[in-house]
Amino acid sequence: MRAERIAGYQQALTDQDIDVQLVWDCADSKLAGLDAAELLFKEHPEITALVCNGDMVALGACVAVKRMGMMPGDDVSIIGFDDISDAAIADPPLSTLGICPRVLGRTLAKVLVERIRYPEMSRAITSVAAELILRGSTGPMREVGHR
Repeated sequence: MRAERIAGYQQALTDQDIDVQLVWDCADSKLAGLDAAELLFKEHPEITALVCNGDMVALGACVAVKRMGMMPGDDVSIIGFDDISDAAIADPPLSTLGICPRVLGRTLAKVLVERIRYPEMSRAITSVAAELILRGSTGPMREVGHR
């Protein structure tokens, strides 16, 4: 699923004629997000926005941005994925893409039951819609080099 998210991200940038497609890999944890963001900004100080593959990574990136004397949502926009409960109470609250766990669970259960009933069934791809939840960690685009 991670590879599909990254591919979708890259395609969306291409569709918008945005040619900067830096993908910075890290484990899915707050500490990994912090460490990765610190290294990313050392190597690419011109970065103005981070799209993180999960909320825990995004929360760690927010900590890194603050440690560098900047503010998420003002100096750098940061968005996560999952809408975990900590996202809404973070400082600033984390923007994220949320998928309703109940809808996801119901969809997965239906697929599983169908596979049990019909084991010869061909592989299928199922999509579940995500909701964009804008909070304080994202803001208007600013000019590169203007911090």
